[in-house]
Amino acid sequence: MNNLTVLEIETINQKFKHDRDIPESIWNRYLKKYKDKYLLERDEIGIWGIRLKQKLGFIQPFSLIDKQLVAVMTFRSQQHKTFFKKKLVGNVGFLVKITQEGIDELCLMFDEKNIKQLETLLKIRKKYKISKKERERRIQRVKIARESKK
Repeated sequence: MNNLTVLEIETINQKFKHDRDIPESIWNRYLKKYKDKYLLERDEIGIWGIRLKQKLGFIQPFSLIDKQLVAVMTFRSQQHKTFFKKKLVGNVGFLVKITQEGIDELCLMFDEKNIKQLETLLKIRKKYKISKKERERRIQRVKIARESKK
């Protein structure tokens, strides 16, 4: 599917009163506008999300009308989560709201406009571009590795 057009994004507020009325196809395409900057993946139910590093979790749309996102994070331990929350409060705690908290899980809701400020703290995976020469070199390395296994 294609990205949402600017016109579609602007008319979401005009067409729909509640998020529940927005068609599934729009929800699925909403985050694709970030495809050039961040690593996107589909989750188990088919909604596109922004992948966080170290398999900590992902970011998905929470409300398209209010332009809010939710970060669903799973930590290695409760202690790791506690350290993250201390960092959160010290740096950008005013930008996010904790919506759910489990033993080793945390859900943070924030406005879409704040995603740039939260990149480092949430460890959002960015896309990087490689040159054609580097791409060819990597393809050759994979071919050599596959041939050596035969």
